[in-house]
Amino acid sequence: YAGDVDRALALMDEAEKLNPRDDEIAIRKGMAYLNDGRPEDAVRSLEHARDDLHSDSVWAFFFLGRAYQRLGDCESAIVAYQRALEINPDKHEARFFMAECYAELGDQKSAVFWYQDYLDHAPHGAFAGNARKHLGHE
Repeated sequence: YAGDVDRALALMDEAEKLNPRDDEIAIRKGMAYLNDGRPEDAVRSLEHARDDLHSDSVWAFFFLGRAYQRLGDCESAIVAYQRALEINPDKHEARFFMAECYAELGDQKSAVFWYQDYLDHAPHGAFAGNARKHLGHE
């Protein structure tokens, strides 16, 4: 979508007309909306993939979690992240974002658990420094 999200979304709309049952199109649209700072539209597209197209893609649930989180709905985000991890236990970023959600909800015990779980699975991951900071290791 580099720099031209509206054009990419228009192309995905055309692709969706050709194959309305393709969950991958709805997922990609959700990702584009999210990257464009439109989490409400992302939720709509990703929920469509999940509910109407019966997607069981790790990406559908992971990005749905991100969209919910950006909207401040941490409870729904946690459910989506948990499903992403059930589908693919190696999607370690979901662990970090669940920790962030629990912290936002004021559940420090769960936040600590998930930050540590993230570090246990991805000690050199993209969010390892942030997780260590939250745990007081840095």
